[in-house]
Amino acid sequence: MQKLHFSFIATACVLMLSACSSSSGGGNGTAPIFLTEIPDSSNNTQPAPPSVTPPNAGNTSADHAVQPNMEDNTPKLTSPMFSSPKDARLTGAILSINSANGSVSGKNLHNVEKETLESLFIDNVEIALKTLAAEDEQRGFNSLTTADQKHGSLGEISGAVNKTSVYSLYDQSVYQFVRFGVINSNAHSHLFVQGLQTPIEGVWSEIDNGHANLYPMPKSGKFVYKKGDALYGKAGNYSALSAEVRADFNQKQLNVSLKDGQTEKLAFSAAIEGNTFNGNSHGVESKGAFYGSGANQVGGVFYESQSQYNGVFGATDKRPDDSH
Repeated sequence: MQKLHFSFIATACVLMLSACSSSSGGGNGTAPIFLTEIPDSSNNTQPAPPSVTPPNAGNTSADHAVQPNMEDNTPKLTSPMFSSPKDARLTGAILSINSANGSVSGKNLHNVEKETLESLFIDNVEIALKTLAAEDEQRGFNSLTTADQKHGSLGEISGAVNKTSVYSLYDQSVYQFVRFGVINSNAHSHLFVQGLQTPIEGVWSEIDNGHANLYPMPKSGKFVYKKGDALYGKAGNYSALSAEVRADFNQKQLNVSLKDGQTEKLAFSAAIEGNTFNGNSHGVESKGAFYGSGANQVGGVFYESQSQYNGVFGATDKRPDDSH
């Protein structure tokens, strides 16, 4: 696992946004959709892909041995996340973790006019999420830096977002409908997932960003997502791993295994509810949602209560699971 280093030296970086709706690959000039955060009233506490490490992070590493949770079984992911108005299509969540005191809070994301899947908003600051050309390597993560801030500033930031191309709308191995990653700023790690959520019922066809029709959630069947990526760590120090994700829509269960090569680093499961999932297994809490047509992509966040290790994952390229 390689690491990408950055600092939190406070600087101001305000850049003018140059909007480019044509990059959505067929938007026909229609206004793109944006996501922004909804603060929660509660105060709850493969070329080699990059990982994300702040300065003075000590010896924090994702290569720790996960021990049984014998101390603190209090749920941390109690803030509403991945819940949205019934007709909301572009949705998601941010899980924010304060490295100084360990506090944890969650926020929903939902549609806001004139925003786009390729932008993330944190504290009203827009951060552009980088995309790639169709011929570029689509596995792993792109680095995010202070220069990616638009229309505001959080000071110096660093982070990562999953690699994807806006020019490969019909390639199932590409993350067409979901963006996930981390932004580190001012001793906070903001793990985010956002995308075009799979409808529970019906078909969404009037999408203002040029994407294909979105068909509803599967009623049954077992599937494996052949391509998955994750960030895993704590205190702003994250390593990139692969994610193996299986969804059993018969039993309404999602199983996730995070690996460094062939070595499993973490495994957890969650219950599927509608077009979202949440769980607390083996001391790991998780929340997330399904994206794209027929749940062909998935993304979520997770948190280990005892060790305070946490992360974000996503997966795509859904196929029938014949392994069982």
